[in-house]
Amino acid sequence: MAEPVFSADQVNYLKEQMPLWLAEQSLGKPPAVYEIELRERMIRVEEELKYQFNFTIAVVLAKVFL
Repeated sequence: MAEPVFSADQVNYLKEQMPLWLAEQSLGKPPAVYEIELRERMIRVEEELKYQFNFTIAVVLAKVFL
């Protein structure tokens, strides 16, 4: 079997530093920014699902009572 190219310590270092390097080069965003954006997206999805549910209920009720 082939020898690993990087040691475990080197791999861990790269994993820790990569997000910072990408953020510095504007090729990525800091983890906190991703978390905020993800939460905002989740809220928008939840709101859309709530709207679709309410719309579906309104359509069903309209068909039943009209």
